[in-house]
Amino acid sequence: MTPNRLANIQVCIGVASVAVGILLVLGPGTQLFSSYEQSIAAAIGELEGFNEDQSKLVHWLLATCGAGVVGWGIAWTMISHIPLRRGERWSYRCLWISLIAWALLDVLIALWFGVTGEIVFVLCAFIASALPMSLGWSAFAD
Repeated sequence: MTPNRLANIQVCIGVASVAVGILLVLGPGTQLFSSYEQSIAAAIGELEGFNEDQSKLVHWLLATCGAGVVGWGIAWTMISHIPLRRGERWSYRCLWISLIAWALLDVLIALWFGVTGEIVFVLCAFIASALPMSLGWSAFAD
């Protein structure tokens, strides 16, 4: 895969990450997040769901994570749009390192706390990002 084609795909993934981050900021407490929040509640033993104070805390925590995802998505988009498109090797390595660090840490934390919905989400997002990245390997190999 050419650097230009890989960059186009990764720009889309970066923009999607920004959208997911915005959903994490705005979505907690809505129907969209109800099953995800229930999986968090179940993981910490709150089988009936969260009370109002717990819901506020969960919203704050997810919104804070969402803000980080927005920042990472913007960085991913910019790295993909400019240096990756130019074929600069450092940008390819940077995207891989950030992707692996995020997925590994997130899955380990989710396993530790037993939040299986997060594991499924992370693995799907990792595969969606890593598959095109792996197809671009030859364009960035030393």
